Amino acid sequence: MIKYLVLMMVCLGAQLFAQENNNHLTATIIGSGSPKFNTERVGPSVLITYKNTQILVDMGNGTQANLNKNNIKIKDIDGFLFTHHHLDHNEEFAPVFIQSLLGRNKTTIAGPKQTTLIIDNILEIYEEDIEYRLSKSGRSLSNVKTNFIAKNLTGNSPLYIGDIKITYTSVNHTIETLAYRFDAGGESIVISGDLTYSKSLPILANNADYLIMDSGGAIELGKKKKCYKK
Repeated sequence: MIKYLVLMMVCLGAQLFAQENNNHLTATIIGSGSPKFNTERVGPSVLITYKNTQILVDMGNGTQANLNKNNIKIKDIDGFLFTHHHLDHNEEFAPVFIQSLLGRNKTTIAGPKQTTLIIDNILEIYEEDIEYRLSKSGRSLSNVKTNFIAKNLTGNSPLYIGDIKITYTSVNHTIETLAYRFDAGGESIVISGDLTYSKSLPILANNADYLIMDSGGAIELGKKKKCYKK
């Protein structure tokens, strides 16, 4: 049984669960906007934290600004996950990834198919820029390529980042999309990503403490259509 359900596209403050005690698994809503551009909203992004481990899920427009407002340094983030590769969910990955490379942290980057292709393209397109930035600290791109692991997630093998166990499942959307479950310290948080009805989600979220659901489409649809009454 899920203890708490959070609809991500409803107006929420940046912090969903307090992070005063790092011994608890927490989630911070960095952004919860819809694909439609809105100057007052940041695109989808959630930061999962447990002890000293931080994992950023999706990086929509405005993610960097809200991370900064929450005093979260990109170079300290240990993992970057994609639910899917629609632009409103990965729009700021390129600058976030490059900032991460400039740090000295070991990171894991994972998501559905094309995740590794996106990283390869960024490294090719921005190679000279990255080399220039790294040269200021006496490093080169070849020095930092071993600082990250990139994966296209297939099958059902769990992923571990720090002390956080990550399981995932495919959910129904217009392109390949993953929902994620994070378990650590006896607590659990599930992030749905964009989806329509998916039988796999309740299985993944069984007995989770929190389920964060992306509901922007439903809210927009509700504005245009009357509720159906049987």
